[in-house]
Amino acid sequence: MRAVFRTFTLIIAAVLSGQFAQAGLFDQSYFFSYIFKSFQNNAVYRQEKPFELPETLPEPAQLADSIAQHMDPQAFLCGASTSEHQCSKQCTPEICSWSRFAKQHALPQPTDEQYPMDWWKYYRSYIDYAKDTLKLNAIRFSIEWAVVQPNGPRFWNQQALDHYANLFIYALKKGVTPLVCFHHYTDPCWFLDMGGFEKDQNVKYFASYCKKVYQEIMKAVQKDNDAVDALKEMLPRQPLWATFNAPEGYAFRGYHQKQGPPADMRRSGLKTVAQVLKNTLEGHVQVYHVLKKVHGDMHLADKHIQVPMVGFLKNIHQIDPEQKTWLQRGAKPITRLMTYVADMIQNGSIYRFFTEGEFRVNIPFCASIKHSNRRAIGALDFIGLNYYSNRHMYMTKQIEPRDPELCTDNRMY
Repeated sequence: MRAVFRTFTLIIAAVLSGQFAQAGLFDQSYFFSYIFKSFQNNAVYRQEKPFELPETLPEPAQLADSIAQHMDPQAFLCGASTSEHQCSKQCTPEICSWSRFAKQHALPQPTDEQYPMDWWKYYRSYIDYAKDTLKLNAIRFSIEWAVVQPNGPRFWNQQALDHYANLFIYALKKGVTPLVCFHHYTDPCWFLDMGGFEKDQNVKYFASYCKKVYQEIMKAVQKDNDAVDALKEMLPRQPLWATFNAPEGYAFRGYHQKQGPPADMRRSGLKTVAQVLKNTLEGHVQVYHVLKKVHGDMHLADKHIQVPMVGFLKNIHQIDPEQKTWLQRGAKPITRLMTYVADMIQNGSIYRFFTEGEFRVNIPFCASIKHSNRRAIGALDFIGLNYYSNRHMYMTKQIEPRDPELCTDNRMY
């Protein structure tokens, strides 16, 4: 029966291919070659392997001791992560897109009194705890663009830039490798209000912001001999610079699911998702080459400071057809087709951009975007993987899990 359904779907695809080609609506050869390859590759990576967690988890310090016994701290990064918006009191609705969105939708915010954590104010204590108690040797933190540039692209908050430089240097001297993330789902309000990453011409503002932050941090490092010595002692580990946390998640959440800013019907749809994703990736490429150039212009090699390692962080979601009812099982071929469309946007388009220099998304009657940039090829020193649980779909809708064994505390993950 499975083979019959698969054949049926491929027949539908072949018939539609001819009809769409006659209409001249999109590049059908790319769309269906992607679908066919996905059918062929499906069995390779769609293998569910459940595992049992112990009922009682060890205490953090106990877990840290166990990890420390099985890793080389000079070669392996074992750390924790945070984001400025989620863990400090600096993001307000007047400057930050996510805080404004939360206020408009009556959502809780980190600035609320019930949340005592304040990464901005107490980062030294948190880094000390990470190093001394949890035995971690790395920390990922984000730079809040809205705090660095609260009032537009021409204004810089020097106090914020100095703060991030001090944070970076404190981590170095503590022997904790920084992983700096320039963008973690949040934008300055002014940037989103002028079209954000929907518009090609706005990408330069993001590149300018990343360049300025890197320059200010490295200026401070250059002037601090102890920080330079800490960098040398840390080798072969070195700081990592991530342009985005999950650019595809940012695009889908704000412009398709409307569960984050801008959450505007007039600025939503798969075509907009693809456009935003294309421009975030283009922003990454610009920043990648800019930071490498700044390293040379600042003569950082004279201080034995290594060329920056630049990458981004990517969400990994498995998306499969729901098959609990007979209707869902009967619709599996069409649902599977929809999962491949999602895979094309959030996976295939990204991998192709950085291996072939071409970003392509072709969805019948919906979106046709093709963008080329040869400088994108290999413009990735690393990819950080955010691995999450399975998602299931019925036709074009996401199915919320009801089984308590499968549910997580956050329905998004």
